[in-house]
Amino acid sequence: MSDTALIGIREQFEQLISRVKSHLTTECDYISQDSVSFDCDPQWVEGMLLSKTTHDEDYFVFKHFGAAMGVVLDVGANWGYSVGSIRAAGSDCSIISFEVLPAFEASLSRVKELDAGRYDFVISGVGAERGVIEFFIPTVNGRAISALTSASPSSLNILVDNIVGYMTSNPMTNKYYKCQFLRMVCVVNSIDTILATHEFEVKTDPVAAIKMDVEGFEAQALKGAEKTVARDRPLLILEGGNRDADAKAFLDANGYVLTRRIGSQLQQTGGVAEGVNGIFVHPEKIDAYKGIGLMYPL
Repeated sequence: MSDTALIGIREQFEQLISRVKSHLTTECDYISQDSVSFDCDPQWVEGMLLSKTTHDEDYFVFKHFGAAMGVVLDVGANWGYSVGSIRAAGSDCSIISFEVLPAFEASLSRVKELDAGRYDFVISGVGAERGVIEFFIPTVNGRAISALTSASPSSLNILVDNIVGYMTSNPMTNKYYKCQFLRMVCVVNSIDTILATHEFEVKTDPVAAIKMDVEGFEAQALKGAEKTVARDRPLLILEGGNRDADAKAFLDANGYVLTRRIGSQLQQTGGVAEGVNGIFVHPEKIDAYKGIGLMYPL
């Protein structure tokens, strides 16, 4: 894909996001759901689970998570590739996925079929409480970039670099590019409430770890998991780390500390997360993590 095309896509999305935030959008800025192709296919799932590769090296930490430790919450599951990464790392923990987009239900159902007894999912957005939220899904020529779905208009600007990165890795050969948003109004609920009321086919406690990738909505999702976090002190892998002031406030209030990953191990550090993700541990768990080899020797 040419640099000129990527620059054009960047400019289109920058202008589109500016119109969204200024409430100056037109009908052409949005695309109807029946005109969108989603980047998922249930037929991909078996190969993904068999590939034994991780899409993100931060998932190497799951090497140390065994079934006896509890369940891993996969928040922002997309079509299920995080599950494949957790399994590829070597974890046999139960996993529960949370995904807002109904388009991925068939793929997640296939994950559940192939990972029977260890996996379940729910199609629901997550937030601080039950409510209705408008989600924005970037599309290019009608193809959804679903992994970049955001419920936070104020954070849409951070999507632009990610969109360009996605298009670099997943190029199109079209002569012209039309950049739009698919808007979807979805019900959200708190993680605490969903765990307490939804009938999953795997045990929902204790929660050993929470991976959260919700494109700028992490602070609200964390607030909705406050009881779970206070009860189980799970390891937290958060896209955006502690760079968001509200997410940092939650982490600080709950006593969490930032770590850096060295291979599959963690070492306590400080400051602001530098990578895409931040990995956080609670001091109450550090001795246990040392016992399983997760914490790197000081």
